[in-house]
Amino acid sequence: MDSENVKRLYKRLLVTPAARGTVGRFDVEFQYMPTKGELFCATAVFYGGNYIPLSVRQAVQSTGLFAASGSSEVRLFIDEIDYQVVLAYRSAWAVGDAEAFERILLDFLDLAEEWRRLLDEYGDQDLIRVPKPK
Repeated sequence: MDSENVKRLYKRLLVTPAARGTVGRFDVEFQYMPTKGELFCATAVFYGGNYIPLSVRQAVQSTGLFAASGSSEVRLFIDEIDYQVVLAYRSAWAVGDAEAFERILLDFLDLAEEWRRLLDEYGDQDLIRVPKPK
């Protein structure tokens, strides 16, 4: 994890409720909801180009809302406009708690990487292989 980007994002969230930045291989959007004491994170975990394969759609539709570690909730949804699957993550967070922010981010990025790998595998299953002419 790129510690400089993480520090920069953390500092932004201390002064504004929304931030966006790149951490590792993911472009992540953050939103802090002070009235609820929650941090919302989102990133694309599958890029379909101009198409979302059926197996990827079925995997996303079968997940629904699920719990992650602690009090975190995770949801996958399909962005039909940009042909992406987005991982949305919500967790309790008290603004100013840098260690908790890093734990939340690490958990989120681990889930994002796992879903990216899994959905890429599903997407590859739907590819039609065309043999080379002899």
